[in-house]
Amino acid sequence: MAGPLLEARVDEEDAFLGGRNAQVIRTELGPFQSSTFFAADLVVLSPGIPLSQMQVKSLRLQDAVHHTACGVPVLSEIAFASQCFPPTIPISGITGTNGKSTVCSFVGQLLNSCGGRTFVGGNFGTPLSECALEFVLAKRQRHQCEGLYVPWPFDSVVVECSSYQLEHPGALRFDVACLLNITSDHLERHGTMAQYAAVKRRIFSALSQSMTLAITPAVRDKPNAKISSVFREEVPGFNSVGPATTVGTGVKLRSDNALELDAELVGGNQVYIGSLPGVVVDSHEFAKVCLPDCTDDNGLLQPMLVNISSVTALSTHNGGNAGVSILLAHSMNPTTYPLSRLAGGLFTLATLPHRMQLVATTEHPVHKSIYWVDDSKATNIQAAATGLAEYEKCAVVLIGMFS
Repeated sequence: MAGPLLEARVDEEDAFLGGRNAQVIRTELGPFQSSTFFAADLVVLSPGIPLSQMQVKSLRLQDAVHHTACGVPVLSEIAFASQCFPPTIPISGITGTNGKSTVCSFVGQLLNSCGGRTFVGGNFGTPLSECALEFVLAKRQRHQCEGLYVPWPFDSVVVECSSYQLEHPGALRFDVACLLNITSDHLERHGTMAQYAAVKRRIFSALSQSMTLAITPAVRDKPNAKISSVFREEVPGFNSVGPATTVGTGVKLRSDNALELDAELVGGNQVYIGSLPGVVVDSHEFAKVCLPDCTDDNGLLQPMLVNISSVTALSTHNGGNAGVSILLAHSMNPTTYPLSRLAGGLFTLATLPHRMQLVATTEHPVHKSIYWVDDSKATNIQAAATGLAEYEKCAVVLIGMFS
């Protein structure tokens, strides 16, 4: 579906993406019409549309590899938008079950504190296609104003990617791709934990160059192992005793219920959350941060100690989010954004609304001050438990549910 704004701008985007004459865009309400799908040149899916949807499934059966003689290409919205970014603009893709939006917001704030002009969006806030359109219009302006300097609208792009977006087909391009964590979620869409993990690891398929960087959770008991990533989550239906069992392409279930990602599936260099090279949060005050090339003359890693105590939030887990964020921001352009400069931005970080947000304080004759906290963005048990576990006060929890 498309609204009047998209209809007014479609000719601008068309000029960048292929030069076809723009057709009038119309909105169809009610059941999908198969004739509309099969008459299209390209189908761009909203994240809420599953691949099992009847017309989408039919198109993909006809066009498994895209661009066949009779098929209609099917793309995710973020893959469609990815075509529009100049190769000189660094792009970071961030996924995970919990903490994606906070980390994306922190990365953008840190980059901007160093004078950057950063787009932050994707799965939350502004869609990536809106950002792409700004680049399309800037490119056209550059062509029209030959000889004059026309800056790009942003010098860095930070994209939050959900499993719904990563499930959809299409080529992505990231310079840095990060998986924060993975716990059971969205199984009503993905079916099994193994399939959910397989969808999440698609973010690393966008790393194809030697200078790109993958950031993954560390294997706690084997920090130097060749396993590219371990997703620690019990999978119902699998016995926890026994050898590793293959549960999906490139994903293995270990005997300790950890989901492994084959090393060949991660492009670029790799750093870890919880091990070096990467970021290690030693306490609620300090984080050790370094990239693979931060070594001394003997080849030993030389991490920088970053003070994260200035990150003020009711829950101390935001110290971990800040540590990952400064690693991500630094990896976008280590020369432009050195750790020493980014560390100054930690003092001004602001948390997003509805995430352990203090909304009121009332006085009580016995308990003195009572803090009312909005954590309504904790939409699964793990997210809610994380906030409560590190909130060092007695708590009364008000929980909603489906009616």
